[in-house]
Amino acid sequence: MSKSIDYIYHNHTYRCGHAVGEDEEYVLAAIEKGYKIISFTDHVMLPDKVQPGMRGNFELLEGYVSSIKSLKEKYKDQIQIYLGFEAEWFSGRYKDYYKKLLSTDFDYFILGEHCYLINEEFEWYGSPYFDKGETLKLYEDSVIEAMESGLFAYVAHPDIFMQWYPLWDDKCDKVARHIIDKAIELGMPLELNMGYSYRKSYLNRRDYPYPHPRFWKIAGEKGVKVVIGLDTHAPKLIRNADTAWFLNFAERNNLNLIDRLTIKKV
Repeated sequence: MSKSIDYIYHNHTYRCGHAVGEDEEYVLAAIEKGYKIISFTDHVMLPDKVQPGMRGNFELLEGYVSSIKSLKEKYKDQIQIYLGFEAEWFSGRYKDYYKKLLSTDFDYFILGEHCYLINEEFEWYGSPYFDKGETLKLYEDSVIEAMESGLFAYVAHPDIFMQWYPLWDDKCDKVARHIIDKAIELGMPLELNMGYSYRKSYLNRRDYPYPHPRFWKIAGEKGVKVVIGLDTHAPKLIRNADTAWFLNFAERNNLNLIDRLTIKKV
């Protein structure tokens, strides 16, 4: 079991509306902390939809690409920089758009299911207006379909459904096993996500909705590949990330941590 990590495969920018700091500040923080890889995976910008506070408008796409490409060149002798997006599947609506981006400047996408479209409006999976069992099934189906698309390098926070599903039950166990088994079948890593550990309400606590111990106990038993995702939204979080706790969590659950993500152009 690795005692440290030297990569950041999940990292956001101010463009999404809920992160802060300039792109270069993230790179400098990563170099300062001794990371060898930093990837920018902001929330995907969509050509026909706006979602303030969640993802940047489409007009920001060109600036995002040019900024990261410039940083790649500037710091090429100090750190490996990748350009990506964290994206939802949206029932395959943007499949061709994702493919187009991946055929140009983007190195990879990660799957991060936060919301879906209903009547052309964004809806959070945990919306109080919908039955949790039905949305859990929708989440499961979306993740599996996206994994099978071949467009994603890994699944971010696959256990995020425990952020809004009330208690672990047989349905959760089934969803977890389905996602884990599919990941093993495809050779696709799952992400042990650190996002909740930065929240003020969870400082000095360890009962995060995710990583959820029941999910990762199954993951450890089955031996699926696992990557730690810092999911940073500010440069200071790179400097202060409690990676030791997550490495210990991985060790306790006998997780199959990998040191490097295979980056495959679509």
